[in-house]
Amino acid sequence: MARSSNWLFCVYPESLPDDWQDYLISTHVQTCVSPLHDKDVNPTGEPKKAHYHVLVRFESLKSEEQVTSLYNYLNGTKPIACQSVRGSVRYFCHLDNPEKYQYDINDIMTFNSFDV
Repeated sequence: MARSSNWLFCVYPESLPDDWQDYLISTHVQTCVSPLHDKDVNPTGEPKKAHYHVLVRFESLKSEEQVTSLYNYLNGTKPIACQSVRGSVRYFCHLDNPEKYQYDINDIMTFNSFDV
C-alpha cells in the first residue's frame, strides 16, 4: 500500500459542500487548491467538466486509507500519491504546458500555511 505525505485529488464545484473551505481550515492540514479549471478541453476539443485540483500535505506519511475522510467529505476523486509538489503546483496553472489554458497563479488558494 502506497504511503506518502503528499496526496492529490480532484473535486467538482457542484459536489463540494458549502463549507468546504472552512472544513479544509479545520483539518489543520496544509492544502493547496488550483484555480477553477473551467477552460480545459479534451483532445477531441470538447470542454472538460469544471474542476479543482487539490494537494494536501501531511507532516507524516499517510496511506490512502488514512486520507479517505478528507477527500470523502469533499466528494473528491480517489487520491493519488504526489510525486512532485513543485510540479503539481505548477500544473495547477499549466505553467509548463503552453498548449493548455494558462490559469492565473494568483487564483491558487492555500490553507494552513501551505507555501506555494
